[in-house]
Amino acid sequence: MPTVDHKDRNRLNNDVQNLRWASRSAQAYNRRSRSKLYPKGVGKSGDRFKASVRLDGQQFHLGVFDTVEDAAAMYLAVVEGLGLVPEVSSPIATES
Repeated sequence: MPTVDHKDRNRLNNDVQNLRWASRSAQAYNRRSRSKLYPKGVGKSGDRFKASVRLDGQQFHLGVFDTVEDAAAMYLAVVEGLGLVPEVSSPIATES
């Protein structure tokens, strides 16, 4: 059942342009990344970066990439291709 979602994640901003009807699953793509190091949908895999997306309770592996930017681009392309609203201002780690 759809519920009201705040596009900018600010619950106090109830401007009509900021609200949309969305399922709980779709709203999950508008959440911030829990990671302080990598963008949403990106994780470390050895010395490379993996991209994955969870959809309807299932995890889908999108590939392993040489850079965090490539992995993040794949995640964003898939999520946007599904018509979902991804979090775009996620952190990107800088390797030392």
